[in-house]
Amino acid sequence: MRNVSLCFLCCLHFITGYTQEKKYHIDSDYTIEIIEKLEEVPIVYEVIQKKITTTVYEELKKKTTAYTELEKAIKKLENDSIRNTNLYHKQEKKYQQILKISTHINNFLSSKESHQMKKKHLIKAQKIADKYHLNTLIYADDAINPTKKSQFFILEKKSLDLKIHLKKIIWSLEKKNPKPVLDFVKLDNKIKNLRKQISLTAPFEIVATPKKIKKSALFIGIPTDLSNLSGNFKKNSNLYYIMSQNSGTLLNNQLVAKDNIIKAKIFKNHILASKHNTLINNIENDKLYLIEADFFNIINRSKEYLPSQNKVSSKVSKIDNNGEITYPIKKYESMIMKCKELTAKLKKHNKIRKNSTMTLAQRTAWKKDLSEATSLHKEIEKFSSIYQKEKYPVQKYTNRKILNDYKSFNETLSNSIKYTSF
Repeated sequence: MRNVSLCFLCCLHFITGYTQEKKYHIDSDYTIEIIEKLEEVPIVYEVIQKKITTTVYEELKKKTTAYTELEKAIKKLENDSIRNTNLYHKQEKKYQQILKISTHINNFLSSKESHQMKKKHLIKAQKIADKYHLNTLIYADDAINPTKKSQFFILEKKSLDLKIHLKKIIWSLEKKNPKPVLDFVKLDNKIKNLRKQISLTAPFEIVATPKKIKKSALFIGIPTDLSNLSGNFKKNSNLYYIMSQNSGTLLNNQLVAKDNIIKAKIFKNHILASKHNTLINNIENDKLYLIEADFFNIINRSKEYLPSQNKVSSKVSKIDNNGEITYPIKKYESMIMKCKELTAKLKKHNKIRKNSTMTLAQRTAWKKDLSEATSLHKEIEKFSSIYQKEKYPVQKYTNRKILNDYKSFNETLSNSIKYTSF
C-alpha cells in the first residue's frame, strides 16, 4: 500500500498546495537588473502536467509456503489418526464378535442339554459368522445356511465328527482373528514434531502485487527566458526537487515534493543536486514554472519580499513623496564600490601618520576623508540593518568582490579612527 499512498500524496501536494490565495508579482525589468549582478543565473523551467500510466505495488498479507505445507502435513496426520482410531474400533468390535463364535461353540460342546435344546448356541454362532462373511459351516437348516443343510445333517448324525469339526473351527478362528492393535504413539510423535516446527515458522509474509494506475504528474519542460517571466503569480506552499532518473513509480524529470523524498526513500543521486524549488502559477495564463525559492523571493515585487521599500522614522533624512525611504540594491552596491576609493585614501593617510611626516594640509585632507568615510559607513549600515530585518540575502545577489572591498574598508576605517584626536 505504500507506493499507492505515495502516488496519492504526490497528486495531493499539487492540488492542495495553493491553499493561500496570496498574490506575487514579477517584473521582468527588475529581474534583468538582478541577474546582471549574479555570477550564476538560476534556471527557471516551464512545468507541464501529464497523464501517465505507472505500475504500483500493493502489499498483501499472505501465508508463507512453508507454513501452509506444515499445516497440510499436520491436517493429514490428524485425519490419519482419526481414520486409524475409527478403523481400530471397528476391528475391535469385529474381533469381540468373532470371539463370541468360539464362546457359543464351546457352550454347545459343554452343554448337558439335549441336542435339540443346545443347538441354539450353534445358531447364534452361525449368524455371527454369516454377518462377517466367514463362509464357515457351524449350523444349517431350512432357514439358516440352507445350501449346506445336507452337509450339516451328515455331521449332526455323528456327534464325534461334529465335535471334531467344531473344534477345528475354533482353532481356525483363533488363528485368523488376531487382536487388533492401535499404534497411536508413533503417529502422535509425528504430529508433535510438526507442531513444534510450525510454531517456529513465520505464518505470514508481505507480497507486493503489481497494479497499473493512471495519474497526473508534473514534469519540467524547457528552460524559460527570464525576460519573458512577468505578471501576477500564485505560489505553491510545497518545495520541490527534480528526479534525475527513474526511481520506483517516479520518472526522470518528474517533480517530487520535499516531504515525499523521505516517504519514497529516494536516494540523493536520483535527484538533481539543486536548491529548494518553488512551483509558481501565472494567474493570467495559468502556466506553471519551477524556480529556485531564494531567487523567487528576490525577484518577487510584492510588498512582503521587497526590502527596497520600507517605512522608517521621519528622522531619517531621505524621504520620498509617499513618506517611504527606498533602499535599492543598486544604491547599496554603489556605496560599497565608493568604499574602495576611500579605503585607498585612508591607507595613504595612515602611512603618512606612521612616518610622522603629516603636514597641516594633509591632516585637513585626512579629516575630510575620514568624515566622509564615517558618514558613508553609517549609511551603508542603515541599508544593511533593513536588509537583515527583511532577511534579504544580500551576499547571494551582490558581487562577492565588492563585499570583500567593504570588509577592507571597515577594517581601515576602524584603524584610522583609533588614532584621531579631532
